[in-house]
Amino acid sequence: MRWFLIVLGALILFPYLAWKTAYPTYSHRFRLALEFETAEGLKTGSSVIEVSRSDIPGWINEFGAASAPRATGEAVLVDLGRGRHVIGLLLVGPTENHSAVTALSFEAFNDVLKMSGTDNLYKTMTTLTGKRILPPDLLPHLITLRDKSDPLSAVLLTPDDVPKVLGADVKFIRAWIELTKDSVTSTLKNHLPAIVDSKNWSEKRFGRQWGSYRTLSPARYMFIRD
Repeated sequence: MRWFLIVLGALILFPYLAWKTAYPTYSHRFRLALEFETAEGLKTGSSVIEVSRSDIPGWINEFGAASAPRATGEAVLVDLGRGRHVIGLLLVGPTENHSAVTALSFEAFNDVLKMSGTDNLYKTMTTLTGKRILPPDLLPHLITLRDKSDPLSAVLLTPDDVPKVLGADVKFIRAWIELTKDSVTSTLKNHLPAIVDSKNWSEKRFGRQWGSYRTLSPARYMFIRD
């Protein structure tokens, strides 16, 4: 009986290991951080996000021999003091033509990836280290919530809007990302439980949009990916 179980286990394990060897999953993590200057000093918030993608046989995926990239993590919350806050959403780039956060690290480290001369960018990202200051076209979308229990109360912000909306003493300084091995952040639920709880989203009215940006309506995936 013992040998039977050993052989059975080997028969199950070997195909799995062979599959994972032939079609590996590549994952990397980065810390996304926002910095603001206030009358009380520098205020910083950050979040560790993981991006992964698996190689798969071409006959499984008609669009190519790889799965769609997947992000795990949450938006960046910066406590500015005096009841004020800013949230950096999991969307980057211009509001009218935004990108998913899965593309952020590749855009930020594009210079290094080009020099690598490889086609498998996900594999290359697992070997890189470093930090990059984000240019304006790679900034995460910034918002503040008038009501922390209601994502529809969000106000979209540009860096120039920050002192107008949150006070003259508040100034956006910079945003940056750094490749890391740290654990994925999971603390937003402690500060914005109503936003993170998916059950609350089912009760929201999605017809309303933020500001005049027709391309951006509030959705849970902008705050958290799990």
